[in-house]
Order: sequence, then structure tokens, then C-alpha cells
Amino acid sequence: MRTYYKIKLDLWFGIATILFSLVFAVSILSIEVVIQGSAVTGRTFPWLVACFTFILGLSLTASSYKELQGFRGEPGGNVYNKQQLNKIALYLALICLYVLGISFIGYMVSTAIFVAALLIFFGYRKKVIFLSLVLLLPVLMWYAFSQLIEVQFPEALLF
Repeated sequence: MRTYYKIKLDLWFGIATILFSLVFAVSILSIEVVIQGSAVTGRTFPWLVACFTFILGLSLTASSYKELQGFRGEPGGNVYNKQQLNKIALYLALICLYVLGISFIGYMVSTAIFVAALLIFFGYRKKVIFLSLVLLLPVLMWYAFSQLIEVQFPEALLF
């Protein structure tokens, strides 16, 4: 059974996700669109992300609110302990290093390193699938963004 504080944290996280998706949707309007006869433009993927994020935030907020209304019991203890906060900080540091890595060493290499780091971070150890994800995911994502959606990647030292 979830504690009162965890339910309330999910409620606030859902509200924050809704607000983020709305701000993100407004910021998409500044993206310049060059129509070349295709329905898929530079705004397509960001719009999909904004809509999907809004729906997930709305779902989390509604379910948490409903669960909070029916909550019976003691509020419970702390939401996170120190070990969990350290994991969150490490995860955020990995994301920041990934974003910096794209600018300096390129998309392909930094994405492969980031995927490997995430798989290790979450404890995934099956070697064949691990190597497949590390090698194929950056290429598939590059193809989807670069070739299908025509998103330009920053120039960097490597790929």
C-alpha cells in the first residue's frame, strides 16, 4: 500500500508534468517550419511528445487525486531515503553528461555510451540484448530523427 506522501508526490508530479507539457507546446510554436510537400515537419515529433506528456500527466494527476480521496490510514514516513536520492542525482548527472556529450563528441557515440550507462544503472545484464541495444538504438533513433523527421543534429568532433 502506498503512503499518503507518495500519493501526494505523484499528484504534484502529475500537475508539474501537465504544466511542462503546456509550456513545451507553446515553445513549439517558435520552431520554423519549411513545408516540402510532407505532412511530417520539424514540429511533428515535438507535438507528439507534448500531447503524450500532457495525457500521461493528466492520467497521473487524476489517478492520484482519486487515490488520495479514498485514502484511509496513517500518512506514513519519508517519501525517499538517502540512497534513492543519490540514485536520482546520478541519473540526472547522466542525462546532463549525455546532453553535453552530444555537443562535444557527437550524437552516435554519446547516445551509445548513454544507453550503456542506463542499462548498467538499471541493472540489465543480458549481454546479447545489451550489445544489441547499445549498437542499434542510436542508429535507429538517428534514422528516425534525421531521415524521417529531418531534424538536424549538431556538428561535433565525432559522428
